[in-house]
Amino acid sequence: MKYFLLITLAFLIYSNAAYTQSCTGITPIKCSDKKVISPTIAQAINVGLASASCTNLTVNWTGSADQEYIVKATYRNSATNTIDTIAATDIEMEAANGKASIPVIAGNQYTISVEAKNITNGCPLYSYPAISRMEYPVALCNGSGVLFSGKAFLQGAFNPATGIMGNDLNKLGILQVNASLQPYNTVSFNYTGAEKAGDNFFASHPDIVDWVLLELSDPNVPSTVVAKRAVFLKQNGDLIDIDGSNTQISFPNIAAGSYYVTIRHRNHLSIRSVTPVSFSGSVGSYDFTTAHYKSFQNQPYPSPVQMGNVWVLRGGNANVNLTTKYSGPLNDQNQILNVKLGGSLSRIINNVYAPEDVNMNGNIKWSGPGSDQNFLLNGVLAGSLSAILTEQF
Repeated sequence: MKYFLLITLAFLIYSNAAYTQSCTGITPIKCSDKKVISPTIAQAINVGLASASCTNLTVNWTGSADQEYIVKATYRNSATNTIDTIAATDIEMEAANGKASIPVIAGNQYTISVEAKNITNGCPLYSYPAISRMEYPVALCNGSGVLFSGKAFLQGAFNPATGIMGNDLNKLGILQVNASLQPYNTVSFNYTGAEKAGDNFFASHPDIVDWVLLELSDPNVPSTVVAKRAVFLKQNGDLIDIDGSNTQISFPNIAAGSYYVTIRHRNHLSIRSVTPVSFSGSVGSYDFTTAHYKSFQNQPYPSPVQMGNVWVLRGGNANVNLTTKYSGPLNDQNQILNVKLGGSLSRIINNVYAPEDVNMNGNIKWSGPGSDQNFLLNGVLAGSLSAILTEQF
């Protein structure tokens, strides 16, 4: 009897191993640990909106009658400043035509995804990565919010030869490690928002250059800020929301009207629109890159600086104050050399996310090619030891 039990137990163990191996096609593991590798499934195509209101989105797509789908939307939760997900309340398939309803909140911008589910050899269902995405700003009912789309460049990252900004901080993994949370919760900016990027976010969005702080101000009193958002800046200058795709930045609970728009960065001098931007129909846009007169000016020189055919935020603000300069009290070269590098002309700090990295290449150094000292003096201050650039906003 004892031998019979042992043989039976061995058979059951072998059978379970064989089953899980057939489910996965790899070394035996639990089905619950299995990931879909390359399923053949009916992917959703022609994803669109059948209707939209302040409370509901009706999504439709073309798929397969015998395929299961997951339909959901992601949006920025204004109460928590996080990216949240809301699932469809019901999903219907009639032949190849799919339809689902998603309850939504007016004033938010949603990214919709339709995902095909997969089942292989008896293993549980697994969600296939989102294969169809679209963006839709839900109707801003009753003045519940405004949307802004804009464009700007940073001198520290901009390359006139390519016409775009470098993404060194992203491709070196520095943003993911050091800036998954928005970096403007400091005394210099006093922004307490909780915007953050999830795991592997920056690797999935390689064209992101850095965070910027976007502000809307009273049209009659520009110093009075009515709303702030930490958002991302892409290599082509586009501002995008923290989901990594929406080019219309949402400001919930802000009434339609006109507002000054300011763009601030952690080691560049801020710029502000020369006049209030009209949010006609609750949507406004502004391109700071096309001309210097698009930015407010109260000094003998323009607020931005020209590089190639575009205008960019002035860089070199290593100590994050209202000026960029090489000499005198609170100068930026002292911040780089003595404060950050400890007075060493040869020291190099690599893989760093800090304002002293004024050329935004991921390291801080005083000497040699690509040095921050050279960028500050010759790139920003045009070789002048006495020049002082002042923030104009």
